[in-house]
Amino acid sequence: MNLVRWCVTLAAVTWVLMKIEWRDQLRQSTGEPLRGRVQVLADRFIVTAADGSVREFARADAPEDAFEPGFLTLVRNIQPAYLLVGLFFYPIANVLGALRWRALMRAHEMDPGLVQSLKLTWLGFFWSLVFPGVTGGDVVKAYCVARTAQKRAIAVLIVLLDRIIGLVGLAFLSGLVILFNLHNAELRTVSTGILIFIAIMVSCGLLFFSRRLRRWSGFNWLLGLLPFQTRVAQFDEALFHYRNHKKTIAASLALSLGTHAVNVGVFCLAGRALGLPVAWQHYFVFIPVMLMIAALPISAGGLGVFESGVSHFLALPGVGATASGAFALCVLYRLMIIFVGLPGAMVQVGGMKSEDGELKIED
Repeated sequence: MNLVRWCVTLAAVTWVLMKIEWRDQLRQSTGEPLRGRVQVLADRFIVTAADGSVREFARADAPEDAFEPGFLTLVRNIQPAYLLVGLFFYPIANVLGALRWRALMRAHEMDPGLVQSLKLTWLGFFWSLVFPGVTGGDVVKAYCVARTAQKRAIAVLIVLLDRIIGLVGLAFLSGLVILFNLHNAELRTVSTGILIFIAIMVSCGLLFFSRRLRRWSGFNWLLGLLPFQTRVAQFDEALFHYRNHKKTIAASLALSLGTHAVNVGVFCLAGRALGLPVAWQHYFVFIPVMLMIAALPISAGGLGVFESGVSHFLALPGVGATASGAFALCVLYRLMIIFVGLPGAMVQVGGMKSEDGELKIED
Protein backbone atom coordinates (compact mmCIF):
# COMPACT_ATOMS: atom_id res chain seq x y z
CA MET A 1 0.00 0.00 0.00
CA ASN A 2 2.85 2.39 0.75
CA LEU A 3 4.36 1.62 -2.65
CA VAL A 4 1.03 2.37 -4.33
CA ARG A 5 0.66 5.64 -2.41
CA TRP A 6 4.15 6.82 -3.37
CA CYS A 7 3.51 5.85 -7.01
CA VAL A 8 0.31 7.90 -6.96
CA THR A 9 2.20 10.78 -5.33
CA LEU A 10 4.95 10.67 -7.94
CA ALA A 11 2.47 10.47 -10.82
CA ALA A 12 0.39 13.36 -9.47
CA VAL A 13 3.43 15.58 -8.84
CA THR A 14 4.76 14.80 -12.34
CA TRP A 15 1.40 15.68 -13.89
CA VAL A 16 1.30 19.02 -12.06
CA LEU A 17 4.88 19.93 -12.98
CA MET A 18 4.20 19.16 -16.64
CA LYS A 19 1.33 21.67 -16.65
CA ILE A 20 3.32 24.49 -15.08
CA GLU A 21 4.72 27.38 -17.10
CA TRP A 22 7.86 28.50 -15.31
CA ARG A 23 8.33 31.48 -17.65
CA ASP A 24 5.86 34.19 -18.59
CA GLN A 25 3.62 33.63 -21.55
CA LEU A 26 2.03 36.11 -23.96
CA ARG A 27 -0.59 34.90 -26.41
CA GLN A 28 -0.57 36.63 -29.76
CA SER A 29 -3.64 37.42 -31.83
CA THR A 30 -2.97 34.20 -33.77
CA GLY A 31 -3.19 32.21 -30.54
CA GLU A 32 0.49 31.26 -30.62
CA PRO A 33 2.18 31.79 -27.21
CA LEU A 34 5.47 33.58 -26.74
CA ARG A 35 7.47 32.49 -23.69
CA GLY A 36 10.09 34.49 -21.84
CA ARG A 37 10.25 37.47 -19.48
CA VAL A 38 7.27 39.74 -20.09
CA GLN A 39 7.22 43.38 -19.00
CA VAL A 40 3.73 44.85 -18.75
CA LEU A 41 3.64 48.57 -19.54
CA ALA A 42 0.72 50.94 -19.88
CA ASP A 43 0.56 50.69 -23.67
CA ARG A 44 2.59 47.64 -24.65
CA PHE A 45 4.16 44.31 -23.71
CA ILE A 46 7.91 43.72 -23.96
CA VAL A 47 8.88 40.06 -24.31
CA THR A 48 12.47 38.98 -23.69
CA ALA A 49 12.94 35.44 -24.95
CA ALA A 50 15.37 32.88 -23.55
CA ASP A 51 17.80 33.54 -26.42
CA GLY A 52 17.92 37.25 -25.54
CA SER A 53 15.77 38.52 -28.41
CA VAL A 54 13.30 41.29 -27.56
CA ARG A 55 9.90 41.88 -29.14
CA GLU A 56 7.26 44.50 -28.41
CA PHE A 57 3.47 44.24 -28.82
CA ALA A 58 0.88 46.97 -28.42
CA ARG A 59 -1.66 46.14 -25.72
CA ALA A 60 -4.48 47.14 -28.06
CA ASP A 61 -3.41 44.44 -30.54
CA ALA A 62 -3.17 41.67 -27.92
CA PRO A 63 -6.24 39.54 -27.08
CA GLU A 64 -7.93 39.85 -23.70
CA ASP A 65 -6.05 38.12 -20.89
CA ALA A 66 -3.12 37.58 -23.24
CA PHE A 67 -0.54 37.80 -20.47
CA GLU A 68 -0.11 34.79 -18.21
CA PRO A 69 2.61 35.22 -15.58
CA GLY A 70 4.87 32.23 -15.02
CA PHE A 71 5.54 30.57 -11.69
CA LEU A 72 8.74 32.52 -11.05
CA THR A 73 7.09 35.87 -11.81
CA LEU A 74 4.21 35.08 -9.47
CA VAL A 75 6.65 34.28 -6.67
CA ARG A 76 8.74 37.41 -7.30
CA ASN A 77 5.66 39.66 -7.18
CA ILE A 78 4.16 38.33 -3.94
CA GLN A 79 2.47 41.01 -1.84
CA PRO A 80 3.65 40.28 1.73
CA ALA A 81 0.87 42.28 3.44
CA TYR A 82 -1.71 39.61 2.57
CA LEU A 83 0.62 36.89 3.84
CA LEU A 84 1.05 38.63 7.17
CA VAL A 85 -2.72 38.94 7.58
CA GLY A 86 -3.11 35.25 6.74
CA LEU A 87 -0.43 34.20 9.22
CA PHE A 88 -2.10 36.34 11.87
CA PHE A 89 -5.53 34.74 11.44
CA TYR A 90 -4.53 31.14 10.68
CA PRO A 91 -3.90 30.14 14.35
CA ILE A 92 -7.60 30.87 15.02
CA ALA A 93 -8.38 27.68 13.12
CA ASN A 94 -6.28 25.66 15.59
CA VAL A 95 -7.97 27.37 18.54
CA LEU A 96 -11.42 26.50 17.18
CA GLY A 97 -10.26 22.94 16.54
CA ALA A 98 -9.07 22.64 20.14
CA LEU A 99 -12.43 23.90 21.42
CA ARG A 100 -14.24 21.34 19.26
CA TRP A 101 -12.15 18.43 20.54
CA ARG A 102 -12.51 19.61 24.14
CA ALA A 103 -16.32 19.78 23.77
CA LEU A 104 -16.39 16.19 22.53
CA MET A 105 -14.18 15.07 25.42
CA ARG A 106 -16.29 16.85 28.03
CA ALA A 107 -19.37 14.94 26.90
CA HIS A 108 -17.64 11.85 28.34
CA GLU A 109 -16.58 13.70 31.50
CA MET A 110 -12.98 13.98 30.36
CA ASP A 111 -11.97 17.62 30.42
CA PRO A 112 -8.33 18.18 29.43
CA GLY A 113 -8.69 21.93 29.97
CA LEU A 114 -8.31 24.68 27.41
CA VAL A 115 -4.53 24.99 27.65
CA GLN A 116 -3.96 21.25 27.37
CA SER A 117 -6.41 21.04 24.43
CA LEU A 118 -4.49 23.77 22.62
CA LYS A 119 -1.17 22.03 23.24
CA LEU A 120 -2.41 18.66 22.00
CA THR A 121 -4.05 20.25 18.97
CA TRP A 122 -0.87 22.09 18.02
CA LEU A 123 1.12 18.93 18.65
CA GLY A 124 -1.09 16.97 16.25
CA PHE A 125 -0.95 19.82 13.72
CA PHE A 126 2.85 19.80 13.77
CA TRP A 127 3.12 16.04 13.36
CA SER A 128 0.65 16.11 10.47
CA LEU A 129 3.40 18.06 8.68
CA VAL A 130 6.05 15.49 9.60
CA PHE A 131 4.27 12.18 9.12
CA PRO A 132 3.22 11.14 5.59
CA GLY A 133 -0.54 11.61 5.48
CA VAL A 134 -2.84 14.34 6.74
CA THR A 135 -4.05 11.97 9.49
CA GLY A 136 -0.53 11.56 10.90
CA GLY A 137 -1.23 14.24 13.47
CA ASP A 138 -4.36 12.41 14.60
CA VAL A 139 -2.29 9.27 15.22
CA VAL A 140 0.13 11.19 17.46
CA LYS A 141 -2.74 12.92 19.23
CA ALA A 142 -4.53 9.60 19.82
CA TYR A 143 -1.29 8.06 21.11
CA CYS A 144 -0.79 10.89 23.60
CA VAL A 145 -4.39 10.65 24.80
CA ALA A 146 -4.19 6.86 25.13
CA ARG A 147 -1.14 7.19 27.37
CA THR A 148 -2.76 9.59 29.80
CA ALA A 149 -6.56 9.38 29.79
CA GLN A 150 -8.41 7.04 32.14
CA LYS A 151 -10.91 6.01 29.43
CA ARG A 152 -8.24 5.29 26.87
CA ALA A 153 -10.29 3.55 24.17
CA ILE A 154 -13.01 6.21 24.31
CA ALA A 155 -10.46 9.03 24.21
CA VAL A 156 -8.87 7.57 21.07
CA LEU A 157 -12.32 7.13 19.52
CA ILE A 158 -13.10 10.79 20.17
CA VAL A 159 -9.98 11.79 18.21
CA LEU A 160 -11.34 9.83 15.24
CA LEU A 161 -14.82 11.31 15.73
CA ASP A 162 -13.26 14.76 15.75
CA ARG A 163 -11.69 14.02 12.35
CA ILE A 164 -15.03 12.84 10.93
CA ILE A 165 -16.83 15.95 12.15
CA GLY A 166 -14.07 18.00 10.54
CA LEU A 167 -14.71 16.32 7.16
CA VAL A 168 -18.46 16.84 7.51
CA GLY A 169 -17.79 20.50 8.28
CA LEU A 170 -15.78 20.81 5.06
CA ALA A 171 -18.67 19.37 3.04
CA PHE A 172 -21.22 21.64 4.75
CA LEU A 173 -19.09 24.73 4.11
CA SER A 174 -18.77 23.91 0.42
CA GLY A 175 -22.46 22.98 0.19
CA LEU A 176 -23.61 26.25 1.79
CA VAL A 177 -21.62 28.33 -0.68
CA ILE A 178 -22.98 26.27 -3.59
CA LEU A 179 -26.54 26.73 -2.28
CA PHE A 180 -26.24 30.51 -2.49
CA ASN A 181 -24.41 30.47 -5.85
CA LEU A 182 -26.47 28.05 -7.93
CA HIS A 183 -26.19 30.41 -10.90
CA ASN A 184 -22.43 29.81 -11.07
CA ALA A 185 -21.79 27.17 -13.75
CA GLU A 186 -18.26 26.36 -12.56
CA LEU A 187 -19.46 25.37 -9.09
CA ARG A 188 -21.88 22.83 -10.52
CA THR A 189 -18.91 20.63 -11.48
CA VAL A 190 -18.64 19.46 -7.86
CA SER A 191 -22.11 20.24 -6.49
CA THR A 192 -23.50 16.74 -7.13
CA GLY A 193 -20.64 15.00 -5.34
CA ILE A 194 -20.85 17.35 -2.35
CA LEU A 195 -24.61 16.97 -2.00
CA ILE A 196 -24.34 13.17 -2.24
CA PHE A 197 -21.66 13.12 0.47
CA ILE A 198 -23.76 15.32 2.77
CA ALA A 199 -26.83 13.13 2.17
CA ILE A 200 -24.82 9.98 2.98
CA MET A 201 -23.39 11.43 6.20
CA VAL A 202 -26.80 12.71 7.37
CA SER A 203 -28.38 9.32 6.59
CA CYS A 204 -25.64 7.49 8.49
CA GLY A 205 -26.11 9.81 11.46
CA LEU A 206 -29.86 9.21 11.53
CA LEU A 207 -29.37 5.46 11.19
CA PHE A 208 -26.82 5.30 13.99
CA PHE A 209 -28.59 7.50 16.54
CA SER A 210 -32.17 6.29 15.95
CA ARG A 211 -33.11 3.22 17.97
CA ARG A 212 -36.00 2.39 15.63
CA LEU A 213 -33.90 2.65 12.48
CA ARG A 214 -31.19 0.53 14.07
CA ARG A 215 -33.75 -2.21 14.73
CA TRP A 216 -35.61 -1.95 11.41
CA SER A 217 -32.48 -1.79 9.26
CA GLY A 218 -30.74 -4.69 10.97
CA PHE A 219 -27.85 -2.44 12.04
CA ASN A 220 -27.70 -3.99 15.52
CA TRP A 221 -27.67 -7.46 13.96
CA LEU A 222 -24.71 -6.48 11.73
CA LEU A 223 -22.80 -5.17 14.74
CA GLY A 224 -23.36 -8.51 16.43
CA LEU A 225 -21.56 -10.28 13.58
CA LEU A 226 -18.34 -8.30 13.99
CA PRO A 227 -15.35 -9.79 15.86
CA PHE A 228 -14.06 -8.39 19.17
CA GLN A 229 -17.59 -7.89 20.45
CA THR A 230 -16.49 -6.39 23.76
CA ARG A 231 -14.56 -3.62 22.03
CA VAL A 232 -17.27 -3.09 19.39
CA ALA A 233 -19.93 -2.74 22.08
CA GLN A 234 -17.74 -0.27 23.98
CA PHE A 235 -17.22 1.90 20.90
CA ASP A 236 -20.88 1.70 19.93
CA GLU A 237 -21.96 2.78 23.40
CA ALA A 238 -19.41 5.61 23.46
CA LEU A 239 -20.65 7.03 20.14
CA PHE A 240 -24.34 6.48 20.93
CA HIS A 241 -23.71 8.46 24.10
CA TYR A 242 -23.70 11.62 21.97
CA ARG A 243 -27.40 11.06 21.25
CA ASN A 244 -27.97 12.69 24.63
CA HIS A 245 -25.57 15.52 23.80
CA LYS A 246 -27.13 17.01 20.69
CA LYS A 247 -25.97 20.50 21.64
CA THR A 248 -22.39 19.22 21.79
CA ILE A 249 -22.65 17.77 18.27
CA ALA A 250 -24.26 20.97 16.98
CA ALA A 251 -21.58 23.11 18.62
CA SER A 252 -18.86 20.85 17.20
CA LEU A 253 -20.26 21.23 13.68
CA ALA A 254 -20.47 25.00 14.13
CA LEU A 255 -16.86 25.10 15.33
CA SER A 256 -15.88 22.92 12.39
CA LEU A 257 -17.49 25.39 9.98
CA GLY A 258 -15.61 28.23 11.65
CA THR A 259 -12.33 26.32 11.53
CA HIS A 260 -12.59 25.64 7.82
CA ALA A 261 -13.87 29.13 7.05
CA VAL A 262 -10.65 30.52 8.55
CA ASN A 263 -8.60 27.88 6.73
CA VAL A 264 -10.09 28.68 3.31
CA GLY A 265 -9.96 32.39 4.12
CA VAL A 266 -6.19 32.04 4.46
CA PHE A 267 -6.22 30.43 1.02
CA CYS A 268 -8.02 33.51 -0.31
CA LEU A 269 -5.39 35.77 1.23
CA ALA A 270 -2.60 33.67 -0.26
CA GLY A 271 -4.30 33.97 -3.64
CA ARG A 272 -4.53 37.74 -3.24
CA ALA A 273 -0.83 37.83 -2.33
CA LEU A 274 -0.08 36.13 -5.65
CA GLY A 275 -2.50 38.36 -7.54
CA LEU A 276 -4.74 35.50 -8.70
CA PRO A 277 -8.06 36.73 -10.19
CA VAL A 278 -10.14 34.07 -8.39
CA ALA A 279 -13.45 34.93 -6.68
CA TRP A 280 -13.90 33.94 -3.04
CA GLN A 281 -16.80 31.61 -3.94
CA HIS A 282 -14.47 29.41 -5.97
CA TYR A 283 -12.05 29.09 -3.07
CA PHE A 284 -14.84 28.20 -0.62
CA VAL A 285 -16.16 25.45 -2.89
CA PHE A 286 -13.12 23.91 -4.56
CA ILE A 287 -10.61 24.07 -1.68
CA PRO A 288 -12.86 22.11 0.78
CA VAL A 289 -13.42 19.49 -1.92
CA MET A 290 -9.69 19.05 -2.44
CA LEU A 291 -9.00 18.99 1.31
CA MET A 292 -11.51 16.15 1.63
CA ILE A 293 -9.90 14.23 -1.24
CA ALA A 294 -6.42 14.87 0.16
CA ALA A 295 -7.55 13.33 3.46
CA LEU A 296 -7.96 9.98 1.69
CA PRO A 297 -4.91 7.68 2.06
CA ILE A 298 -4.20 7.60 -1.68
CA SER A 299 -0.96 9.59 -1.63
CA ALA A 300 1.70 10.65 0.85
CA GLY A 301 0.24 13.56 2.79
CA GLY A 302 -2.07 14.42 -0.09
CA LEU A 303 1.04 15.61 -1.92
CA GLY A 304 0.47 15.89 -5.64
CA VAL A 305 -3.18 14.91 -5.43
CA PHE A 306 -4.09 18.16 -3.67
CA GLU A 307 -1.95 20.27 -6.02
CA SER A 308 -3.28 18.59 -9.16
CA GLY A 309 -6.89 19.01 -8.03
CA VAL A 310 -6.44 22.67 -7.13
CA SER A 311 -4.69 23.26 -10.47
CA HIS A 312 -7.56 21.59 -12.30
CA PHE A 313 -10.41 23.44 -10.58
CA LEU A 314 -8.86 26.91 -10.37
CA ALA A 315 -7.84 26.73 -14.04
CA LEU A 316 -11.39 25.98 -15.21
CA PRO A 317 -12.86 28.47 -17.71
CA GLY A 318 -14.49 31.29 -15.78
CA VAL A 319 -12.46 30.77 -12.58
CA GLY A 320 -9.49 32.87 -13.61
CA ALA A 321 -6.26 31.17 -12.48
CA THR A 322 -3.66 29.28 -14.45
CA ALA A 323 -2.05 25.97 -13.55
CA SER A 324 1.12 27.89 -12.63
CA GLY A 325 -0.82 30.24 -10.36
CA ALA A 326 -2.68 27.38 -8.68
CA PHE A 327 0.57 25.51 -8.05
CA ALA A 328 2.21 28.64 -6.62
CA LEU A 329 -0.84 29.00 -4.35
CA CYS A 330 -0.44 25.44 -3.05
CA VAL A 331 3.28 25.92 -2.40
CA LEU A 332 2.67 29.19 -0.58
CA TYR A 333 -0.13 27.67 1.51
CA ARG A 334 2.02 24.69 2.53
CA LEU A 335 4.80 27.07 3.62
CA MET A 336 2.29 29.05 5.69
CA ILE A 337 0.96 25.98 7.52
CA ILE A 338 4.53 24.84 8.25
CA PHE A 339 5.24 28.23 9.83
CA VAL A 340 2.03 28.12 11.90
CA GLY A 341 2.62 24.50 12.94
CA LEU A 342 6.17 25.00 14.25
CA PRO A 343 5.04 25.84 17.84
CA GLY A 344 3.73 22.26 18.07
CA ALA A 345 7.33 21.04 17.96
CA MET A 346 7.89 22.55 21.41
CA VAL A 347 5.35 20.21 23.03
CA GLN A 348 7.18 17.12 24.26
CA VAL A 349 5.28 13.87 23.95
CA GLY A 350 7.45 12.30 26.65
CA GLY A 351 6.55 15.09 29.05
CA MET A 352 2.88 14.10 29.29
CA LYS A 353 1.42 12.62 32.42
CA SER A 354 -1.95 12.10 34.09
CA GLU A 355 -3.01 13.52 37.41
CA ASP A 356 -6.50 12.78 38.78
CA GLY A 357 -7.76 11.83 35.33
CA GLU A 358 -6.66 15.08 33.69
CA LEU A 359 -4.18 15.37 30.84
CA LYS A 360 -0.99 17.19 31.77
CA ILE A 361 1.61 18.24 29.23
CA GLU A 362 5.04 19.60 30.01
CA ASP A 363 6.67 21.92 27.47
